[in-house]
Amino acid sequence: YNSNQDPLILVDGIERDFRSMDVGEIESISILKDAATLAWYGMYAANGVIYVKTKRGTATSTKVSFDAQAGLEAPLQVARPLASYSYASLYNEASINSGGTAVYDATALQAYQTGSDPIKYPNNNFVRDFTKTAAPTQRYVASVAGGNAFIKYYTLLSAFKQGGFYKGGHNDSYDANTDFSRYNLRSNIDLHINKNLDVALDIGGRISNLNFPGAGTGGFLSAVYSTPANAFPIMNPNGSYGGTSIFPASNPKAMMEADGASTDLMRNMMATISARQKMDGILKGLSAEVFYAYDIFGLYRSGFTQTYATQELLPSGEYSPLYGTPVKVDYLPNAFSGNIRKSEFWAGLDYDRLFGKHGLKFSTRVSRQNYSTFGQLDVRREGWSNRLSYNYNARYYVDLIGAFSGSENFAPGRRYGFFPAASAGWRPSPCRCGRRW
Repeated sequence: YNSNQDPLILVDGIERDFRSMDVGEIESISILKDAATLAWYGMYAANGVIYVKTKRGTATSTKVSFDAQAGLEAPLQVARPLASYSYASLYNEASINSGGTAVYDATALQAYQTGSDPIKYPNNNFVRDFTKTAAPTQRYVASVAGGNAFIKYYTLLSAFKQGGFYKGGHNDSYDANTDFSRYNLRSNIDLHINKNLDVALDIGGRISNLNFPGAGTGGFLSAVYSTPANAFPIMNPNGSYGGTSIFPASNPKAMMEADGASTDLMRNMMATISARQKMDGILKGLSAEVFYAYDIFGLYRSGFTQTYATQELLPSGEYSPLYGTPVKVDYLPNAFSGNIRKSEFWAGLDYDRLFGKHGLKFSTRVSRQNYSTFGQLDVRREGWSNRLSYNYNARYYVDLIGAFSGSENFAPGRRYGFFPAASAGWRPSPCRCGRRW
């Protein structure tokens, strides 16, 4: 997307991915793209910001809800493969137009039409035989929300499951069909400690399992959609998988039944704690805020390995040597990858005061992020963001923003940059001029 220049995605102010969130967790999604807003985030918001707010509790009666959904998913458009007769006829036409001769004679063309010899003249439809027109999907969500003057809470548990679009793939050791399941947890707690201090604790987690054939989704679909219908019979009379010297490893049935399978187990835990302290005793309208976030992500791959061989029935009636080397099923070496630990710290002051018709607000934040990936050097970021806002009678607005941010990834002496912005606005309502807008 956009040459990998993705927008900055923030979930409750923290840089996090929201694609695996359950829709029930989300309160709102905002797209930020004006320069004055983006300047607050420094160098990392040049491509815009997607700001996601999660749901929180309210000081009302407790609300318990449960939602169950089931349905079918179907691709919007599926390519229709050419039958063997159409493929052979067009191939002959292309060969003749290129100055050559017809590759398929009349006997072959007639056999493709009549299906008289499916071994010598196969007419496969791999798309029909190895993919489904629809796959089941299920989603279950339970949530509890409520609170009182002291505590507000929102908790959600969800389960989501998608069935595979492939046909077949089962043997005595494993099932290579695609399958996806995900479990989400969200718990947001707001504590009103006293009239001056508020504390928030947010905890989230996700566990997902993705199962796919050993050849990979791309490899399998390439074989299904790119292999000609007359390339080989799926199964030979002797019980071996069909194949040729041109297509030695493109048999979809073999890829699903005898080429192994993998399962990716992904775990993601997220925690954020924040506190806001009013400091009216020092200066009316002054407050301090601090929050810290810590995320852990891990990917664990397991499964089974297996390889298959194909054969071709030659015109002589004999079978060709094996294409490939069959290896019995075995456990796939387990692997941990994509293990990431991320911490983010923000702290600062806010001043918000109204002097008659004049409103003044100033915010300042210092931040530090640290990304740790196994086998790589840590990535560290630092920043200092400031915003001064003035309004007159809640109708005329002026904002001045300046952010100083940097990263140790850049060369010494060029690690920091200053990002200023200014904006002005006028709100035509409410208007006291006796007119309606």
